[in-house]
Amino acid sequence: MSSILEGLPVEGTRIELEWCDDPWTRLQPGSRGTVTGRSLVNPPLSGRPHAVGQLSVRWDDGSSLMLIDGHDRWKVIQGPGQEDA
Repeated sequence: MSSILEGLPVEGTRIELEWCDDPWTRLQPGSRGTVTGRSLVNPPLSGRPHAVGQLSVRWDDGSSLMLIDGHDRWKVIQGPGQEDA
């Protein structure tokens, strides 16, 4: 596994969006979802000179927006397999 992905939340982790500048999404800070996967985005698609990690998320409102590590911001609210608070 790439060291870039090691610090990202794993599948099943619940997260809360803190910031995203995608003008086409209806997601807002505070939106919640479940991580469904992790992947690498390599240049030039990453828009950076190096690969970056991205999260696939199933958002509670039905949205399907992937988050890019180092650009979008989120916080972990529940680890995989934990009960809802």
